[in-house]
Amino acid sequence: MDFDQILKNLLEKGIDCFNSGDYEALNDLFSKHIQYTAPQYKNSLINEPAVCFNNKNELFSYWKRMHTNYPFVIDDFEFLEIGKVSKLRNVMSDFGFVIDAEIHFDEYGKTTKMFNEISRIIK
Repeated sequence: MDFDQILKNLLEKGIDCFNSGDYEALNDLFSKHIQYTAPQYKNSLINEPAVCFNNKNELFSYWKRMHTNYPFVIDDFEFLEIGKVSKLRNVMSDFGFVIDAEIHFDEYGKTTKMFNEISRIIK
């Protein structure tokens, strides 16, 4: 299996774990000191400020809170680029956003950086 297919499989597994809130399974996919950036989310459901985190525990706490308070689930996604820097388009219909994610991997396939931006508001 080539590196791109391995990354694609990791990303698909990561989305499944994200949607189910299985952060224990995600733990192995992320570098301890990940750089994570998310935009401000604002629509009729949500008003959350932009965030930046530098470790996965803060990131997982943020995602847990978002899952608890909002319909924060990826119901469709598309690979835009696969490689050491991968790009995905994530559709979160119930949440009201389409989000483009840029994910950086190290040589061990661990996520070291993730940058999210709103591609489209659907609500």
